Amino acid sequence: MKTIGSVLAIALSTTALIGSITAIAQTPTTTSLFSSVSGVVTYRERIALPPDALVIVQLKDVTKKDAPPVAIGQQIIPTQRRQVPFPFEIVYNQDRINPKNTYTIQARIIVDNRVRFINTTSYPVITNGNPNKVEIVVNSVGTSPQPKSVFSRFEPLNKPQ
Repeated sequence: MKTIGSVLAIALSTTALIGSITAIAQTPTTTSLFSSVSGVVTYRERIALPPDALVIVQLKDVTKKDAPPVAIGQQIIPTQRRQVPFPFEIVYNQDRINPKNTYTIQARIIVDNRVRFINTTSYPVITNGNPNKVEIVVNSVGTSPQPKSVFSRFEPLNKPQ
């Protein structure tokens, strides 16, 4: 009788364990808190970039017209002798996105520590029915003097509080 009781106890324990594992496996997982915006940066001029050029792409919140845009994410792409188009993907925390706000992509190409190309058209993304994938066309800027460090013109990424 002890043997039947022991086998029955083991069988019930195994059934309970399998039921628990199945319940855990069927529990919905939380969705990713991260998403991305992607695309390519290109220009129309027929000139080659030097091998040490940099492409800087930033995702910015431009909602407040009376305040500077807030950088949400960025990607810095060393060109390493490659030419346009330059693919990019900026990963951002979805908690930093307000569906009522306006977000844009800003792109620059830096040569010899100076802005050589910049987008002159706004590229809205993410909210208000705008896409998560865009083609950014940057335009050549004049040869006027630029600040010593181009990176001083980009705001640092604001850390979530």
